Amino acid sequence: MRPGDEGRPWQKSLGEWLLRQRQTGKPLLGICGAHQAMTVVLGGEVTRRPGGVAAGSLPVKLTHAGLNHSLFGGLAAESGDALAFHFFHYEEVSRLPEDAVILAATGDSPAVAVDYGGGWLSVQFHPEASHSTFQHWVDEGIIRSP
Repeated sequence: MRPGDEGRPWQKSLGEWLLRQRQTGKPLLGICGAHQAMTVVLGGEVTRRPGGVAAGSLPVKLTHAGLNHSLFGGLAAESGDALAFHFFHYEEVSRLPEDAVILAATGDSPAVAVDYGGGWLSVQFHPEASHSTFQHWVDEGIIRSP
């Protein structure tokens, strides 16, 4: 999947913007769809989740790199205990770009947090959203409960 492959003009524009942004050297945090778009524009791959939609507050396991990364600083014990984050997605990062490092995974998604280097990070989950935010999105039909 490449931005624009599904015939959505905004995907092509987003991909072009991301490539220009990468050239600036400025840090960037991508969330959910941006996690996927950043992976694709840097040469990785995003595919449909074999298990279908992932929705809800799901446990996340930090990799060794994730345990020592500032993105998760102070959130997990050194033992690597699972954290929980809010998810809602049908697609997932299935192949990383060259030199990207997985920081976290779930039981059925191998790369839910990634460090691409150069200050670029992305997460599949929604750290900006609370349970009540997700409930509002469901109630308003913004996302549909599986």
